[in-house]
Amino acid sequence: MNIYDRIFKENIEPLIPFLFEKVLHLYDVKTTEELKDKLQETIEQETDYIRKVLHREKRKDYILHIEFQVKDDAKMIRRMLMYYAILYHKYGILVKQFVIYLGEKRPPKMLTNILHERLSFNFQVIDIQDIDYEVFLKSDQPEEIILAILADMRGKEAEIVIKEILERLRLLTETGISVNKYLVQLRIIARLRKLQQITFKLLKSMPFVYELETDVAYVEGKEIGQKQGLQQGLQQGLQQGLQQGLQQSLHNFVLRMLQKNKYTVEEIAENAEVSVAFVRKIKKELTLKDKL
Repeated sequence: MNIYDRIFKENIEPLIPFLFEKVLHLYDVKTTEELKDKLQETIEQETDYIRKVLHREKRKDYILHIEFQVKDDAKMIRRMLMYYAILYHKYGILVKQFVIYLGEKRPPKMLTNILHERLSFNFQVIDIQDIDYEVFLKSDQPEEIILAILADMRGKEAEIVIKEILERLRLLTETGISVNKYLVQLRIIARLRKLQQITFKLLKSMPFVYELETDVAYVEGKEIGQKQGLQQGLQQGLQQGLQQGLQQSLHNFVLRMLQKNKYTVEEIAENAEVSVAFVRKIKKELTLKDKL
C-alpha cells in the first residue's frame, strides 16, 4: 500500500455518503455494516474499502468493494476477480466493485471485463478527472474538499483552483474544524498532478495556516523565529510544520511496510517515493529497537 492509498483508506468513512451519491451513483441505501469475521480482517489488509450495503428491501443488499488506484495497472482485473470470487463464496450475494482512478495519465487503459468460454466478469472504473472539481469544493467535509485538486478543473489555472480549495478549508476553520491534517494530505496528493510546489507556495501565503500554533513542529519553528524575526519565524514554522508532517507520514508508512516483512527495501522506496537510504535508515532503527 503506497502513501496515497494510506490517505484514502484513512479518509474513506467520512467520504462514503458523498461517494455513494456523487461518484458511484448508488441510491436507496439504508446503511452499511462491517463484515466482522476473519475473512474481513484478512481482506481489509489488502483492499481499500469493503462493506455490506443494507437496503430497506433485504433482497437488494450487496457487498460494496472500492479501490483507489494511482497506477493504470494491467493486472487490476485479476485482483478484482479474485476479490469478487472470495466475497461471493463467503456471503453469497451480489458484489459491486469500483476502481476510482486517481492517476494523471488518461484515459485509464486497464481491462475492466473478462469474457471467457464459461466466465463473464466486469467492474467499473471511475476516473476522478471526469468529475467537476466544484462537486468536491462545495462540500463541508475536508476529506472531500482536498479531492478537488485531482478532479476536472474545467480549464482553470491550477493556482486558481488551489486557492479556492485553501479558502474553502479556511472557512471550515471558522466553524471550529481543524484542517492541519488535511493541509499535509493536500500537499501529498498534489504530487499526483505535479502541483506540490505551487500548493506549498500558496499554503505559505494563506493567513489561516498560522493557526498551526498548537502544532509541535510549528512551535519548534517559532522558537527558531524568535532569533530571526517574527515574520520569518512564522514562515519557517509553517514550512517546518508541513515538512515534518509529511516526513512523519512517510516515516510511519515505511515503518508499517517494513513490519509486514513482505517487501524489499527497493519496493518500499518505490511505493513511498523516497530514497532507498531513507528506508534503510528506518529499517536500522527498527532492528535496533527490536534488540532492546
